[in-house]
Amino acid sequence: MKTLAAALVGLVAIAGLLGVSVARATGTPAGGTVRIFVVPGQVQGAGKVVLAGAVGDYGTSHKVNKSGAGVMTLSKGTIDFNLASLIKKSNSMRFVLSDKKTCSYVGSATAPVPLTGGTGAYQGISGTLTITETFAGYGPLYTSGAHKGQCNGSPSAQPLGFYVSVQGVGPVKYG
Repeated sequence: MKTLAAALVGLVAIAGLLGVSVARATGTPAGGTVRIFVVPGQVQGAGKVVLAGAVGDYGTSHKVNKSGAGVMTLSKGTIDFNLASLIKKSNSMRFVLSDKKTCSYVGSATAPVPLTGGTGAYQGISGTLTITETFAGYGPLYTSGAHKGQCNGSPSAQPLGFYVSVQGVGPVKYG
């Protein structure tokens, strides 16, 4: 389950892409509150991103490096972000067993994700998004032995089914 959590944490990197702004009548970008929604991929930091609120855009997030830095490529430019804090929280996340009979569990991690720059329409962007990753899953049951029929909650047990949600919100500005 830790491997799954670590892989999905990177998907949150997409959340950093959130720092998009709308143009004022003068052509100067305006900041405001942005929401990000991520459909995680299979590689840490990769996935599809949708931004809503003060900015509306879409695109993809790419693999995050060892220091947590990543980049999102949107239709109007790129946004750089850093997931180090979220990765740390996700790696220490504790899953809560919801029901021993059904072997279902949930967990979540929330942390600030700073936006560290951008290109195109997002040049000069900054801000910090509060990103939450939520995990839910169904684990395997022991099929034999003294624990037959009980939930196998060992760290090496692979989930049989899982759900991941990555969402965030925060203010962005330019300059």
